[in-house]
Amino acid sequence: YYARGYRFDYQFAGRRPPRFHRVRARREAAARLASLAPVLWPGARVLDFGSGSGEFLAAAAAAGHGVLGIEPGEDYAAHAREVHGVE
Repeated sequence: YYARGYRFDYQFAGRRPPRFHRVRARREAAARLASLAPVLWPGARVLDFGSGSGEFLAAAAAAGHGVLGIEPGEDYAAHAREVHGVE
């Protein structure tokens, strides 16, 4: 269910994250990365469970970290790979 139906049923989102989601996710990703900065040494590897559309992974990768996300929602996982270049 989560792989294909959750986003539509629960969030009324389609196959791609709506603009408001992407804007909010980028803002939250920046805040999360800032809060983790004291414990993330340069080049740290980051594993994100429930990585959604990949904004946090993209921010962490841009900061020089190795990243991997676990996202069971197929469409949002595809978005993360295609738009942000993260797995």
